[in-house]
Amino acid sequence: MARPVAEIEADLQKYRARLDALLDPDRADRMKHGDREFSRGSGKDLEQSIRNQISLLERELARAQGRRGLNRPVGV
Repeated sequence: MARPVAEIEADLQKYRARLDALLDPDRADRMKHGDREFSRGSGKDLEQSIRNQISLLERELARAQGRRGLNRPVGV
């Protein structure tokens, strides 16, 4: 059963916000609290995973709205 368009759009907004937060140039890579230091990875795998999910959601949204998908070849 197809999901409602509003639900797909909400998921798209969530993943786009995660991608924006990941790519934020002001995002701290390291944090120190007392004698403990926390560091974040480069996030390339996470970034690609989020981009893949956005692509899947965009295709699902196109199907739900009855329009041609963004990643389909011309004439298909």
